[in-house]
Amino acid sequence: MNESEDGTIMEAVANSDELRIFETDMIKEMIDYKWMNFAMTIHYIGAFTHLCYLLTLLFYINHTFLESQPVDPDHAIPMHVAKKND
Repeated sequence: MNESEDGTIMEAVANSDELRIFETDMIKEMIDYKWMNFAMTIHYIGAFTHLCYLLTLLFYINHTFLESQPVDPDHAIPMHVAKKND
């Protein structure tokens, strides 16, 4: 084997133009194994991080713009702005 033939099975599958290779039991089991042992944990940690960010952002928006500045329903502008115009 020369240097151009060395590599992993995953590299060979990734560089292959044959999509039917993904229908084989060996490739399916290999992908499932890599997902269960490596990728799933990383993706769950990333999803949890984004969920925490989203909840923090929603709390910030609710607290800063909705609770702190009530809106006059008749004019749809913040109350502190409506009071200045009176």
